[in-house]
Amino acid sequence: GSPVWMMVCGYESSGMGFSTAEEISIMLYQALLNGAKGLQTYIHSYRPAWYKKNLHRRTLTDIYHVPNENWTKMKEIGRVLVPVGQLLMNTDYHKTSGFSVEAGKTQGLHKQIPAVEIGVFRDRKKPVEYIVVLNNDKSKMQKAVLNGMKGERLFDLYDLKPAGKLPLAINLSPAEGKVFASCSDKDFEIIKGAILKQRFEMARAIVDLDKDVAEKNKLVFSGEKYSPAVEAYGKKEYERADELLNQYSAQLSRALGNNKKYASKKVDVDRARISLSKANTIVNGFIFDKRNELAEKHKGKLMELTHRFLVIEQKLKAGAAGPAICRQLKIDSRLFLEKVQREK
Repeated sequence: GSPVWMMVCGYESSGMGFSTAEEISIMLYQALLNGAKGLQTYIHSYRPAWYKKNLHRRTLTDIYHVPNENWTKMKEIGRVLVPVGQLLMNTDYHKTSGFSVEAGKTQGLHKQIPAVEIGVFRDRKKPVEYIVVLNNDKSKMQKAVLNGMKGERLFDLYDLKPAGKLPLAINLSPAEGKVFASCSDKDFEIIKGAILKQRFEMARAIVDLDKDVAEKNKLVFSGEKYSPAVEAYGKKEYERADELLNQYSAQLSRALGNNKKYASKKVDVDRARISLSKANTIVNGFIFDKRNELAEKHKGKLMELTHRFLVIEQKLKAGAAGPAICRQLKIDSRLFLEKVQREK
């Protein structure tokens, strides 16, 4: 059949609260183990309700880049799942595989469902099968046994280590998903290299953003680990490249934090960020609770402060923000938050 993309709900609106981190994890893995070829959340970030009268009270992150309580879990899932997902794109969903799982039951929405489920995918070119495993229980750890050809070896594609031979006993935390590969040692090394390569590229994209900020703010620090990391990546020494990149990232974070001129401005902008995010949640609440007079009273000021924040944030990254405007933004944002809190 046609490829299916799953869009997981990532917002809160009137009459519908946020899914929990565990519910989001289950939705993502349920889609994956049933053959979905694409996963995304709707919506990641959106303009506030006061801006265009949209239908969302909150989203995974807001216009000020402040994440909600589910964002940490989303990052954890993304870090391990995205590189594996690249491999699953070149597979076919295999309904009649020789794999099965033994586990108990858990309570679903309307009835008892299997506590642990699996989905199996077969590589189109290589003798490799991928087994996606999910704990459907949101609150309890579940034990399960994976069955198949006795003595067949499985590899854990998150830990990137041999998992053991079938039948294989596994423990899964609430709503935890895992992916295993059934393959030869040689194919596992190829798969491992592809995953480490993708992890490095994802990490480097984030590090490069901070590196750009440091350069534009004329921060001087050794940073001697960056070039060797890139060189190791070029030589396909991905584990070494990842280790060096992590060391460089730590150096960079310390340099940014220890530079008093930059760090003090960053602290002021971040405090403004938190104040405006909290104020935005309150003003959005006025709109969704139909307290229209209060919403109209405050949304103009919030729009003005939001515009200032976005401009100053970009100037800070570009090394063009002076300390006075950062400090004043922090003060004005805090005073505005205190004002709307009194009328909440």
